[in-house]
Amino acid sequence: MAPGSHHLLSYRLLPVVLAAAVTLGACSQTAGLPALPGSAVTSARGVTASDSTSDTASSSNGGGNGSAGGGGAYDPNRVATLDMSVRVVNLFTPKGSTTGTAIEVWAGSSNNGGRRLQTVPYGQVSPYFAPAVQDPQGQGQTSSHMSYSLNFYAAGKTADSEVLFNQGEDSSPGQKLTMVIAPNEPTADGASAQIFADDVGSSPVAGGFTKLSVPPAPAGTAVLLLGAVAMEYRGADPTSPDSLTPSTVDGKCIQYIESDTGKVHDPKSDTTDLFGGTSSLPYVVQPGTQIRINLLKDQQSVTDSCADTPVLGPVDPKLTAGERAYGFIYGPDMKAAQLLVVPTG
Repeated sequence: MAPGSHHLLSYRLLPVVLAAAVTLGACSQTAGLPALPGSAVTSARGVTASDSTSDTASSSNGGGNGSAGGGGAYDPNRVATLDMSVRVVNLFTPKGSTTGTAIEVWAGSSNNGGRRLQTVPYGQVSPYFAPAVQDPQGQGQTSSHMSYSLNFYAAGKTADSEVLFNQGEDSSPGQKLTMVIAPNEPTADGASAQIFADDVGSSPVAGGFTKLSVPPAPAGTAVLLLGAVAMEYRGADPTSPDSLTPSTVDGKCIQYIESDTGKVHDPKSDTTDLFGGTSSLPYVVQPGTQIRINLLKDQQSVTDSCADTPVLGPVDPKLTAGERAYGFIYGPDMKAAQLLVVPTG
């Protein structure tokens, strides 16, 4: 490390980012939901070093939301949709593979009348959708903080033992969440996940999502929260790239917003946080700026690393003033990595 320079490897998650453990087996809470034939899918701004154009495509189906209210005869297939929404970013790669695969999002078990809510291709993000819960009496949503659970499968898998991940949360009116599904450890089945809050809703739950994952942008700028959870254990090196920092094309470091103070980090500070592994940081980006991703070397200062040849980029995230977005790095390894830019919505 250069004299007088220090860096802090930050493995902590932002207060609103919850990294959950893999849970195999279906959740019985939403079993018995009628299945839907398909779902709409919208790609986000996926950009690579050679292609920084926006790519958006969508399709839809005629499935209804299945909600009901007012009470009535018992119907085990009746459901209620919650007054909130989630979307899923698919960065999942199966164990032993370097190629990603599509995933399906279900309420309940696929082998027990569960409802398929979304199918998400690899490297894309679903539209927002409302989670569903079982409502056999037809009473509609009965609680503003009702619990729900989602199951994630690799496309074409249906057995209860093949559930990649089960994620349960408490709803909040108006809440919007982004769920990132990523690879698990190399020797483990299933998947890993990170959850981000795009909107905390009108009645946040204490201990839950009470703060935006991407803070408001300073005047005239945009904020891009960068994360690389999908790159853990990627490539020949068994360690994850946990010492990453963004830079401009002229080799200058891009500053981030401190999670504890909400202020732009002082570049003259003795310590600087980095992103990578399970750590994400919100960076202040000037509109129209192309960004690069640099990997800090052993005993190297952060400012020196920003002037090095990048491991990804330059890419144009196409951000406008006031915009807030996520930037997820994914791929088989850092040499073939891509950046998926997802506006907060």
